[in-house]
Amino acid sequence: MKAGDTSSNSPTAGLYNITDDNTDATATFGTVNDQTVYIKGARLIVVQSSPTGITNTQTNIEVGTNQNTTTYTSYQPLTDKKIYNYNSSGFNPAPTTYFEASVKSKSDPPAIEQQINVLNQEFLVTSTTYTPTDNSLGIIHWDANKYTGATVYFEAVIRNWRGDSYSYASLYDTAGNAVTGSEVSLYASSWGRVRSDIITLTDDTDYTVRIKSSGIGTAYLLSARLIIIQSDNTKISDTETQAEIGSVEGTSDTSYKQLDQKKVWRYDSSKFSPTPTAYFEATIKPAKPKLEQQVNISDQLYTTLSTSYTPTDNSLGIVKWESSKFTGATVYFEAVIRNFRNDTYS
Repeated sequence: MKAGDTSSNSPTAGLYNITDDNTDATATFGTVNDQTVYIKGARLIVVQSSPTGITNTQTNIEVGTNQNTTTYTSYQPLTDKKIYNYNSSGFNPAPTTYFEASVKSKSDPPAIEQQINVLNQEFLVTSTTYTPTDNSLGIIHWDANKYTGATVYFEAVIRNWRGDSYSYASLYDTAGNAVTGSEVSLYASSWGRVRSDIITLTDDTDYTVRIKSSGIGTAYLLSARLIIIQSDNTKISDTETQAEIGSVEGTSDTSYKQLDQKKVWRYDSSKFSPTPTAYFEATIKPAKPKLEQQVNISDQLYTTLSTSYTPTDNSLGIVKWESSKFTGATVYFEAVIRNFRNDTYS
């Protein structure tokens, strides 16, 4: 049934064929301005006639009514029941009787939970700003088309070395932007799983995780993941399941080798219908080149009894620091010293 469109179409009731999705008959009523319409009853009228006699017919007796669901596991009478008295003497020959009903089962809408792991290694920091900034804790790719009807959360397992300090974890895109609403925190020295409120992700974007401490203790991160809840009133048309088979490892081998901490996953095609499309993906990076350089300032023995720094004439040697010559440098100062007395500092 449909209402009037205030233009050219009056309200219409139709006989709908659920087998081929076609309307077999229609009846119009009211005016084009009737935009709220009601239906109280609908039926087929079957007129049979024959000059030689009617040899076949069927009589429908309605004994049911439209009633809401029930949780009873045994039969119960309808709330608004109808009663029909069958009298066999009223039929010749004796009829064949059947019972039929239009029913449907009521169930919760289909739903599924998927998880995408970002990290499965322990990581710790004392920093009060989110770190690491090089996306080294893992990268995942968000493709919204793979998760119809999705509600997304960020979840992490964290703790703090001190029981009186906070640890924080948050989801970031690989460009360094924090995802609004993804930050989670825990005020405890034992591991705890914490989940964010609903978050919104940008389609076709790579994400990672970062962690920080409140400033007193050391913050620890054990795992981080996306929690994806998919739901729909009728069906879930697209989803993606990730089976993690990797681990955090490195190698210098030029041929393939098994992981030291390998994970084994068995694919059973009978568990998937229709047949899924499978992909393999990994988060990898080349080893960073590392070089240690030393710049000597002094390689001679020098002694002093002074309690203030000496000499003041730069006579122990001079070096010039030119940062452009040492890209990506982390610099330390190192000295070999001793004191004539074992109870005094040099």
